[in-house]
Amino acid sequence: MDNLWNDSLFDEFILLRDELRAAKREKNYQHVLSLGQRILELDKSAQFLRIATPVFLKDMGNACIKLGDNTAAIKHFKDAIEKLTKLKGQSEDWKKEIDVIEKKIEKLAKQ
Repeated sequence: MDNLWNDSLFDEFILLRDELRAAKREKNYQHVLSLGQRILELDKSAQFLRIATPVFLKDMGNACIKLGDNTAAIKHFKDAIEKLTKLKGQSEDWKKEIDVIEKKIEKLAKQ
C-alpha cells in the first residue's frame, strides 16, 4: 500500500496541510504541533505522497520556540536536519535550509 496512490490519504494530507497553515496564521502554536504530528504519522502510512516532512518539523520547532519550549524546538530542528540530509543530494536548496536551521539551534543552545 505504501507505494500505491490513495486519493483519501492525499485528501487527508491536503486538509492537514491547509489546517496547519491556518493555525500558523492564527498563531495557534499548540495546534501547529498537533497537526504537524498528524502529518508525520500520515507520512508513515502514505509514503507514496513523499511529504516534505522536514518543512513540517521546522514548523513544529518554530511553534515550540513560541511556546517557550526550546528543548523540544531543538529536537524538531535536529530531526528536520536529519531528514534534509537524506534529501540533500536532490537539491542545493536543502543545504541552505540546513544552514538556517543550524543557526537557530546554536542560538537556542546559548539561551
